[in-house]
Parts: sequence; structure tokens; C-alpha cells
Amino acid sequence: MMSVGVWSSYVGDMAGVKVPLVAMKHAYIVSQKIDGIQNMPNVRDHDASVYLRLQGDALCIGGYEPNPIFWEQVIVLIVFIPMTHAPKTGPIN
Repeated sequence: MMSVGVWSSYVGDMAGVKVPLVAMKHAYIVSQKIDGIQNMPNVRDHDASVYLRLQGDALCIGGYEPNPIFWEQVIVLIVFIPMTHAPKTGPIN
């Protein structure tokens, strides 16, 4: 599994894997905290080209642009974090 977002193509190249992904500029808004929204499913309205999804305890609302602007180059910044300071995400101690 690789979860590096817009850097997926760059990381894939390092592993010799072609990742069919392009980065686009994208605008969206995030609401303030909304009580009781924690179990809301993602919603997409194909006719209006908009989506709603959770972002923590808030609602993210975005649209799908008919003429997206592609990033020509994604800036690559590699940061190494000592494992003692990394968030615990699995059985690694």
C-alpha cells in the first residue's frame, strides 16, 4: 500500500512502478465542527459535479471542475522523522 497522494508517481518511480495518477489544483471548503456528523457517508452528485465527505468532525464540500488545471511539477520534499516521534499507526513499537 502506498498513501502519499500527489507524490505517488514520484514514489512509484523510485520503486520502478508506474502509477497512473496526475496532480490537479482543486478548491474545496471545510465547515466548522458539526455535532453528530461522524457516521455520514461520502456523497457525490454527478449532475451538479459536487461531493461532500467527512474531514474529522467537519464537512468537506468540493466540486469537479470541467477544465481542471494540472500541476506541471509537484515539489518533492522528503522529511525523515525518527520513529520515536512518529505517530503510532500499527503494531510497531
